[in-house]
Amino acid sequence: ELKGLRLRTWIVNNYWDSIYRPTYVGSFGDNKIVSHKRVRTVRLTSKGRRVDCYNSYYSGINREASCPFTGVCWDNSMIQPLIDFIDYKDSKNMDYYDIDSLISDCFDSLRRSLKSQTDYYSSDEFISEELENMGEVFNEEGGLE
Repeated sequence: ELKGLRLRTWIVNNYWDSIYRPTYVGSFGDNKIVSHKRVRTVRLTSKGRRVDCYNSYYSGINREASCPFTGVCWDNSMIQPLIDFIDYKDSKNMDYYDIDSLISDCFDSLRRSLKSQTDYYSSDEFISEELENMGEVFNEEGGLE
């Protein structure tokens, strides 16, 4: 059974590239195709003709774990215990973790984030902010002004 440091090493060896993506640096928008291992070229076409080239440049050194799976912010809250485990944030309890407890902590973190978001959406503060953003103003009787 994988535990502690062996589990961390296994995660880094097998899932590092899925969790940590190269950081976006910039782009070359000069309509030339750039051939480099850290440049991703996207060709925008219109009915079979090449219209434009967009070359995105990604760092070879810096990596980030920003919404790595679905592109939604819930990814960050779900993988935060995993990132803390990989980065030795809780080194005292390193030997406590096995794969089951680590996955359980990830889903508990996601559940807590979703619950706090749901609580916020059902609060009076959220409703009043949304009404204000939409430009709705009510009088004391509850009618629109």
